[in-house]
Amino acid sequence: MFSPDPVHEPDASPLTTPRAGRLGLEEAWGEGVTGRAGAVAFALTRAAQDDPRPVVLAAPRPWVREHGGWFRDGLKGLGLADGRLLLVETRKEGEILWALEEVLKSRAVAGAVAAVDAVSLLASRRLDLAAREAAAPCLLLRTAAARDISAARRRWRVRSAPSAPHPDDDLAPGAPRLSLALTRSRGEPPGEWLVEWDDETHRFRLAAGLADHGLVPQGRTVAAA
Repeated sequence: MFSPDPVHEPDASPLTTPRAGRLGLEEAWGEGVTGRAGAVAFALTRAAQDDPRPVVLAAPRPWVREHGGWFRDGLKGLGLADGRLLLVETRKEGEILWALEEVLKSRAVAGAVAAVDAVSLLASRRLDLAAREAAAPCLLLRTAAARDISAARRRWRVRSAPSAPHPDDDLAPGAPRLSLALTRSRGEPPGEWLVEWDDETHRFRLAAGLADHGLVPQGRTVAAA
């Protein structure tokens, strides 16, 4: 049993809006090692949701050497088969941003996710435009909370959370959970959600028991127990 910090959930949730409402550039950063892993899972499933086209996951080689490479077999657990996941690795960070823009312009992908340490305002504007014209979300994984000016429509902070209770064994872990905080958005209030992984749908959903068919009324705080 656990009791995390209260979670405030506004009426209009960017987690439950139609795919069209998630198009464009977003940023996410994971707090700690487990938070970074959660941010990758969150970004990939957000990019792939409701679209059968391939998803791009990209990183520059210096980032891979510092933080580790992608484990393809592990990523399959997110519901992305080999034919849907395209891995891109470049020599420099600037080349990643160019590759993302080009792949989005091709309109052949459901979405794109890339690990970057920094992005200029001009580059972020180009990515946002390319993503919206391609009808595909683009998510940048930052290594720390972004302080720079960006054209990203949303900024997320991802933290790991204690797993859900196991339905059959009190001593075993249940579904993995993440704490998602929307720290910046265009036209949406900040909020925080506790979500858990659903193996059947290969998506994160609002943690069981926190709300009935969606989010709780505005202004109410909830906590899992």
